[in-house]
Order: sequence, then structure tokens, then C-alpha cells
Amino acid sequence: MIFIIPIGLLFVFPAWVYILSREYYSLEDIVNKQIANPKIIYGSAYNSFDEHYKQLLLSKIDPLIVVLGSSRSLGFKKDFFLNPDRFFVAGYGGNMHSADNLNWFASKGKFRDSKVKFIILSLDPAEFIFNPLG
Repeated sequence: MIFIIPIGLLFVFPAWVYILSREYYSLEDIVNKQIANPKIIYGSAYNSFDEHYKQLLLSKIDPLIVVLGSSRSLGFKKDFFLNPDRFFVAGYGGNMHSADNLNWFASKGKFRDSKVKFIILSLDPAEFIFNPLG
């Protein structure tokens, strides 16, 4: 029995961290909490739902100005615009690293049903260079 305790601790500690970090929250819950309290910051450690998270948040807040792109687009701030509450940065580190990703995000973005007036693309040209070797 005493030999099971160290093995059990190997599973208990990661489970405790997972529960404490709230990694089990659904994206819907996270987005609703962020809309209710804009000071809440989302960042996952164990999951990678960045594109889906941005899609869901974009569909919920219905902004006028959207910034799409790689992590370089994170430099755009809401303070740059006259109406900062209607601004949204959909760029995220690693989610717009090819034209396919941009097309996927735009097709899922429900831009036709929204009030988006301007889309700012902030792209890293190096990601669009064809490399046949991968």
C-alpha cells in the first residue's frame, strides 16, 4: 500500500493543477465570462483552441473593426481608434501563418452577418513564401 502513494502523487498533482487552472472550462463559458468582465484574460496551457476561441469571441461581440493576422497584429490596440469598444484583434500567435489559415478564419468568421466595416490584415510575408521542402 505504501508503494502506491508515490505513484498516486504523480497523478494527483497534475490533476490538481488542471482543476486549479480551470482548463476544463468550455470556450463558451470563457467567452461569456470575458464579456461579463473584460478584465478576465484567457490563455490555455494544455489546450490549443486559439482559432476557435477567437471565432467564438468575434461572433459574440460584433465589432466594427477586426484585425486579422499573425502575432504581429497584437500590436494593434483599441486605444488607436475613436470607438475602442467596437474593436477586436483576432490575430494570435501562430493562427495566421498561411493563406489557408486566413481563408479558414474568414470563412468561419460570419463577417456577412456582422457589422464589421473594416478588416485590417497584419501578415508576416515570410510565412507566404512557397517552400517545396516543407
